[in-house]
Amino acid sequence: MKVWPIFKKEMRLYFTSPVAWVIITMFLLIAGYFFYSIFAFYTLASMQSAMNPQMARELNVTDSVLRPLFSNVSVILLLLMPLITMRLFAEERRSGTIELLLTYPVRDGAVLIGKYLAALALYAIMLALTLLYPGILFYFTRVEWGPLLTGYLGLLLMGATFLSSSGSWAGAPSTWAGHGGACSRTCRSSSTSTPSRAACSTPRT
Repeated sequence: MKVWPIFKKEMRLYFTSPVAWVIITMFLLIAGYFFYSIFAFYTLASMQSAMNPQMARELNVTDSVLRPLFSNVSVILLLLMPLITMRLFAEERRSGTIELLLTYPVRDGAVLIGKYLAALALYAIMLALTLLYPGILFYFTRVEWGPLLTGYLGLLLMGATFLSSSGSWAGAPSTWAGHGGACSRTCRSSSTSTPSRAACSTPRT
């Protein structure tokens, strides 16, 4: 399947329009605010634990910073993932290129996979930019890499699930409808010269 050309096309469309930049900026601003709030609270608790040894034994960066941060990021993803996927097929229909796309010698599955992988790559870039936060923590204190790596893996898989549920299921009906309309128009225009092609004017179900 010719997935790579579809993937490159979608990535180019993401970063040559304001879509990717707006989504990344929104995500980093909201995630940065939560990280600042959580880390400020952890810093205050660390200063107070200097006078309370019992509190100092129960305080660690994994439970106090990383776990709340990952929980808040998962909520942010639930709200931002539709912003990534809603344009996958709607933009094609709005600009009138859905018929051109689906008349290319590529399978419908390749179109879906290419668009999905482009959305997933954009999300992975967003997630990679948040590695600055563990870097700040590593500068001030010891970081447990096991929980950190599994936390990021969980966020990546969660985002992939959100993308598949909000993108593929929502975009597939538009794809079939656009393909059926393109086929109907093409066959109607060619049926006068080639009667045998008129049979394909029935949209695919």
